[in-house]
Amino acid sequence: MIALTKTERFGILFVVGSLLLGQAVVLYKKTAEVNYRYRVSDSRALMQTGQARAESERRALKTRLVRARIDPNTASREELDVLPGIGPELADRIIEYRIGEKFLEVEDLLRVKGVGPKKLEGIKRYLAIKTQ
Repeated sequence: MIALTKTERFGILFVVGSLLLGQAVVLYKKTAEVNYRYRVSDSRALMQTGQARAESERRALKTRLVRARIDPNTASREELDVLPGIGPELADRIIEYRIGEKFLEVEDLLRVKGVGPKKLEGIKRYLAIKTQ
C-alpha cells in the first residue's frame, strides 16, 4: 500500500473537488442558458410572420373603414388606400391623375394605370362622384 502524506492527500482532494465543481458549473450553464442567437431561417420565419400579421391587420382595417362612399376627386391617399385592391402606389396614381383631369363618373378611373374593369367592379360600390 502506498502511503500518502497529508499534503499529497490534500492536493488530490483539491484537484478532484475542483473538477467536480467545474462540471457542476458547466451543467448549470447548460440548463440555465438562454440562446438569443437565431438561425437565418428563424429570422426569415419571424419576418414573414410579422409581415403576414401586418397584412392581416391592414385588410381588417380596410374592411372596417370602408363604410361610406368616397369621392375619388377629393379623397386623401389614406382614404383611397382603404379601398379593397387599392394600395399606396395606386392611390398615388389616382391622385396624380386627378390633378390634371377630374373624374366625372366612376368609370373614368379606368384611365388610371393599374385600374382595370375587374378592380373597378370591386371598388365601384365604395365610390361616388359628387357633382358641384
